[in-house]
Amino acid sequence: MNRNKYLLLGSSIGVLVLLVIAAGQDFFMEWCRIQREAVSEGGSIKVRIRQAVSPGLRTSDRCVSCHVGMDPSEQGIRGSGVLAAHKPVVHDPAEFGCTICHSGQGWATEKLDAHGEVQFWPEPMIPRDLSQAGCGTCHALPGIPNRDLFNQARGAFERLDCLACHRVDGRGGVIRPGGLGMEGPDLSRAAISGYDGDWYQKHLLESDKAVSGPWRTSFAKIDDGDLSLLSTYLSTRMGAPKLIEAKSLFLSNGCLGCHKVSGIGGDEGPELTRVGEKDPGQLIFAGVQGKHSLANWFREHFQAPAALVPGSLMPPVTIADEDIDRLTLYILSLRRRELPSTYFPKDRLRIEKLGEREYAANGAAIFGAICTGCHGLQGQGKRAPGRQTFPAIAGPDFLQLATNKFILETVTLGRPGRKMPAWGKKDGGLQPIEISKAVDYLRQLGGVETRPDLK
Repeated sequence: MNRNKYLLLGSSIGVLVLLVIAAGQDFFMEWCRIQREAVSEGGSIKVRIRQAVSPGLRTSDRCVSCHVGMDPSEQGIRGSGVLAAHKPVVHDPAEFGCTICHSGQGWATEKLDAHGEVQFWPEPMIPRDLSQAGCGTCHALPGIPNRDLFNQARGAFERLDCLACHRVDGRGGVIRPGGLGMEGPDLSRAAISGYDGDWYQKHLLESDKAVSGPWRTSFAKIDDGDLSLLSTYLSTRMGAPKLIEAKSLFLSNGCLGCHKVSGIGGDEGPELTRVGEKDPGQLIFAGVQGKHSLANWFREHFQAPAALVPGSLMPPVTIADEDIDRLTLYILSLRRRELPSTYFPKDRLRIEKLGEREYAANGAAIFGAICTGCHGLQGQGKRAPGRQTFPAIAGPDFLQLATNKFILETVTLGRPGRKMPAWGKKDGGLQPIEISKAVDYLRQLGGVETRPDLK
């Protein structure tokens, strides 16, 4: 009898000790320490697990247990930087949560686990400097111009002093010294939310009426060329400028010649539509020199594909380091998650349901997105070790002899025995009007018109 009493007493003490240890572990956890240091307008805050729940997206994120200032129920939190409020964004973090944009392990309460920097977690957090890649979880803006036109359009917006009155991506739209400028509509999301199509005529009327101020000093008549550039620039504004610049770069280097995105492109390489969701645990990091992260794997893969993927026929991407970073950002953004209809954005709907292209509908954009990967940015041809040589197609010798019919049929039907696919016949290929525009651009690029006797 006494033996049973002692056994019960010992087990009770053991359970009590375990409970004390468990409570002590919670007390010393990082999220507890952070919350104990937080101060609100009413004094200290209650130390507890906090979470943002989005039933529509089926997510539950406990990130706000450390990032308390990002919890919509907590206002005026002061303390260390991790307690700061979320920067102003278009979407309400309380509705969307954290991991839908930033990825990571939402249920975790320890930093390494929450950031997904642990073995076997398939969705690590997107690096902070590449955070705009998270926009690709939902969005896919169509009609992006090639890089040259994109830079011209951005330059026109700044050259015409539109920033005197309009705020775009955190710049402009403030009163300048001397009273110049004014706070006009924020155009950071003009491509998503839309803008007044009659703006120019209305601006002219305001300018004609004004006798002084920004309507006279910062606005003047705009020619048709610059109006077209302004329209192009506004069509790229979705609140993620780094992502759009990266996408323009991707679509200017012929990557779709070998890879498909949203069902459009070549078949030589793997489908990329959701490549940004790759599980790092399924990758080989033996050839990676830097940090063993998904972003760094992509970055080094661009520079030496065969070193990371044995037998890869992809040639190295020979561009500046900052452009390699931009391509990495774009590739990480390719994470087109399946979404409930209430969360499906219109820009992505235009691509996936209405068949719009991600590149602009002009010859330069089509040529840049599809053709330059093999034939070069200027149609000068390409050579890569261990790969077939791709011919120059913008040289005068070729363009003076080749008829439009020959070039159109070559692009449409392909070249038997060569790598040239039948772009007009294959799944994910080009429409006849796109092929025609690309051929017209090729002649413009080479500076050689079709001879009348060779049409």
